[in-house]
Parts: sequence; C-alpha cells; structure tokens
Amino acid sequence: MYGLGFVVNSAKLANARSLWFNVGALNHLHRTWSLGQGVVFSRAVLLSCDLLRLSFD
Repeated sequence: MYGLGFVVNSAKLANARSLWFNVGALNHLHRTWSLGQGVVFSRAVLLSCDLLRLSFD
C-alpha cells in the first residue's frame, strides 16, 4: 500500500512539474513575442517618422 501511494504521489509531482514547466515555457514565449512586437512597432514608428520628415523637407 505504501508503494502504491508513493507511485501515485510521484506521478502527481511529475504532472505538476510538467505543468509548471509548460506554463513557464508559454510565459517565456509570450514575453518574447511581446518584445518582438514592441521592437517591430517601434521600428515602424521610427520609419514613418523618417518618411514624414523626408516628405516635409
């Protein structure tokens, strides 16, 4: 009985650990994606400012 409980607890722990890992990976991906979008957005803003400056010169 003790053996079975140990196996079940180990399985729960492994499951929780993999869930935690997946959440961490998703969080990291989301952060990277947001950072990438921010870089693209700021480059687009800078480019449009340059184009406006050129068209007004």
